[in-house]
Amino acid sequence: MIINTNEQIKQNLINYFICKSNHNLRSKRFKLLSKWGVVESNNSEHIQQQLSTHKHNIMKINKVFFLILNKFKSKHFEWREENAKIILDNWIRTLPIKRGWIPDFTKLVAKYGKAYIQVKLFQGQSYKVAFSSDGTKLVTSSMDKIVRIWDIASGVVIKELKGNARFVDDAQFSPDGTLILSFWRDYTIRLWNANTGKEVKILRGHLDNVTNARFSPDGMTIISSSFDETIRLWSVSSGKEKVKLANSLKSVTDVQFSPDGQSVVISSHSSIIEILDARLGNKVKELSGSSSRILRARYSPNGQFIVSCSGYGIIQIWDVKSGIEMKRIKGHSDWTNDVRYSPDGQIIVSCSNDKTIRLWNAKSGLEIQTLAGHLNDVTGVDISPDGGTIVSSSKDGTIRLWR
Repeated sequence: MIINTNEQIKQNLINYFICKSNHNLRSKRFKLLSKWGVVESNNSEHIQQQLSTHKHNIMKINKVFFLILNKFKSKHFEWREENAKIILDNWIRTLPIKRGWIPDFTKLVAKYGKAYIQVKLFQGQSYKVAFSSDGTKLVTSSMDKIVRIWDIASGVVIKELKGNARFVDDAQFSPDGTLILSFWRDYTIRLWNANTGKEVKILRGHLDNVTNARFSPDGMTIISSSFDETIRLWSVSSGKEKVKLANSLKSVTDVQFSPDGQSVVISSHSSIIEILDARLGNKVKELSGSSSRILRARYSPNGQFIVSCSGYGIIQIWDVKSGIEMKRIKGHSDWTNDVRYSPDGQIIVSCSNDKTIRLWNAKSGLEIQTLAGHLNDVTGVDISPDGGTIVSSSKDGTIRLWR
């Protein structure tokens, strides 16, 4: 269950849903909202004051609210706001709470409650998967040496990009959706026309496997990392290397631009994360404290935090300004392969060799939901630009959409 945590909705949830004055029941409601990240543990005195003011209406909607939650958690219920309103209207008519219910309650639950379920399954080899910027397509990389573009609505492969004899590690759409970037186990980075599927450029220069490559937010530059221990910036228009950034880390596993494109975050097998100035190349901050090698490190949408994942199922949240570890999350029972923020920065999504995708509250670090269904390691995960859909790839030979 995902709850919007802005201040207005937080107060509404406190007022409407903490229910009855019985101390034990009130304590349970408080713990539930705390788990969802709706309230902070130090807000208990304020919450107690709110209970007496709103007790009458709160008691009347208590029963239907928890029926709603149970229904929305059902694996057979596909979330749609219009569906939610139909169910709510029906319950309001059939339960003895009509007098205490107002339309705003329906709007609140319909808009801010959500449980992801699997809605589509595509058969096909995929190692990593990513959405297009308009959310209508997917691009997948695979061990069969092919990059594929999928139409989400039909579930059909609309383009196959072929051009190498080796494993394709990852692929990504450019911000404007016109290009696709991929990198291979032949030390190269390749650019493709997303409409025609034709190869446009090959970026050569790395002397070992490329571990990651990403477009800058404006789509004008590509940054890449490699086991040759270099970080390189490339011009998209010319395909030429622009500069090598200073790098003190060995076995770099990931590199990502900040949302404003002014800095980059680098992770490595040496259990250290570095933040570099993207223009000058100097080290701005070092984040240390991981107990194992780090596979991925990604900025939050506002650029204030970094989330990283590593071996032993550990996820860490870091404050960019101070370099301090804010949260350490443990939940996956095996290697964590990927992690990222939702577009609104409220949710963290991760995937693991334990065959699950997990959703975490970005503020509290508590688990919100586990998505199970894959039959083998979940190797990649992405979130649609509107935050409404999650896609996952796996060694079980399927791509799954969750909504």
